[in-house]
Amino acid sequence: EALEKILEAARTAPMGIPPSIAEVVVINGRDKVQELLPEMVRQTEQLGKMMRGWIGRLILRRMVGRDMWPEFHKFATQYMVPMVKWYKEKGVDAFAWNCHAVLLFHAHRGGLCPQTDCDIACTYAMLAAEALGLGTGWNGMLQGGVDQSKEWKRRLGIPEKNKVYAALTLGYPAHKWARGSPWKFKSVKWA
Repeated sequence: EALEKILEAARTAPMGIPPSIAEVVVINGRDKVQELLPEMVRQTEQLGKMMRGWIGRLILRRMVGRDMWPEFHKFATQYMVPMVKWYKEKGVDAFAWNCHAVLLFHAHRGGLCPQTDCDIACTYAMLAAEALGLGTGWNGMLQGGVDQSKEWKRRLGIPEKNKVYAALTLGYPAHKWARGSPWKFKSVKWA
C-alpha cells in the first residue's frame, strides 16, 4: 500500500518534455533486494582491480571524466572497495543497507530528457516515502550496478536500450530522526 502511494506521488511529478518516457521497476521485499548483492560485489571487485593498475585507472578516468575523476577515485578507494570487505567478512550490506524495497527509474537512452524525468520522479517518490515515515536513499551503486548488468536488466524486464537513471532504496528506519541531515549549498548569490 505504501509503495502504491509512493508511485502515485511520483506519477504527479513534472517532466522535462511531455510525454514522459520514464519507467519504474519495483523490487519489493528484502530477500529480493538481497539477490542483487552478489552482482554489486562482483562489479565493485572488478572496479577495485581496475583501480590498482594504471591502464584500469586510465580507462576509468576517461569514463568518468577528468573533472570528476578526483572525487570518483576518492569515493571508490575510501568506500566502494571496503564495502566488499565488510560484506564478505562481516555480512554487512553497505550496498542496499538491508532495505525493504528498491525503485529503479529507467528510460530509453534516446528519448527527450530521460535523466531529468527519472530524477524528478525519483525525487517525488523520495518525498512521498519520507512523508509516509519510510527511510530512503538515492543509491548510485544499485543504479549503476543494475544498468551495467545485462543479466539483471533482463531479469527485471528493463529493455536493452533503456538506461537506469535513478535507484531509490526504501525501508522502515531503525532510528527515528527529527529531520533529515542538514546540508548547505556551496554558495547562494542574489542578483
